[in-house]
Amino acid sequence: MNPSRPNTVRLQRLARAYRETVALLAAVELDLFSKISEGANTEHLLIDALGISKLNAERIIIACLGLGLLSKNNNLLRTLQT
Repeated sequence: MNPSRPNTVRLQRLARAYRETVALLAAVELDLFSKISEGANTEHLLIDALGISKLNAERIIIACLGLGLLSKNNNLLRTLQT
């Protein structure tokens, strides 16, 4: 007997949507986009401006880059205009 496997696509989409939402909310709560627009446009400057650890800064930057909320060119971060 070969039991059929449940389809988990919907559950996976919900989990991904949650992760994306949490990343966006964290960035907004930290005022990340304003800090970058005001000149904290390198990882080092942003860490100082946000007052968070290097590890957590890397995490939020990577998440925002992956979501297309930020761009990075020559180590300079930019917010994307909508």
